[in-house]
Amino acid sequence: METHVGQSEISCAHDAFMHKANQFRYSVSFVPEDKFEWMPTDTAKSTKEIMAHCALANFGLASLIGGERLGGVPEATGEFFPWLFMAQKEKRSPEDTKALYDESVQVLSTSYRQLSESRLAEVVETPFGMAMAVRDLLDIPGLHLSGHTAQIEYLQTCWGDQEFHFLARGTEAE
Repeated sequence: METHVGQSEISCAHDAFMHKANQFRYSVSFVPEDKFEWMPTDTAKSTKEIMAHCALANFGLASLIGGERLGGVPEATGEFFPWLFMAQKEKRSPEDTKALYDESVQVLSTSYRQLSESRLAEVVETPFGMAMAVRDLLDIPGLHLSGHTAQIEYLQTCWGDQEFHFLARGTEAE
């Protein structure tokens, strides 16, 4: 992991996550209300489902990074992905989905801020079918959100939005 002068590896990962979380939220802000649940095919995900997926994954990653299981996140490794796929399809209003995402970002941010350097070498069981050191988990939340931001940007092109929606580092989504 690349660090910057005067920043710890945890601080750098936290900053990168927060930027990518803000970028995702900013991209979603350009989704018209009538397109929030729109899917290009029956097997694709809508913006709402992608956003709920990101929120729920954030809670799961916060559990791994923070070292304590959050309510609703299954403990057994084999139960995480079935839970995630069912929970992201739950009936929620667009406002509730956005609020769930915003809450998940705050919870994961808190996990980063409370993480001690001494836990970085601790090995935890992940839902990815492998054990990983906490250090190796630090970049996953931001990378996960980057991939899903690209999905939102693709959906936008499907309804004709060809604008470049990029949030410069250091700026906040509205």
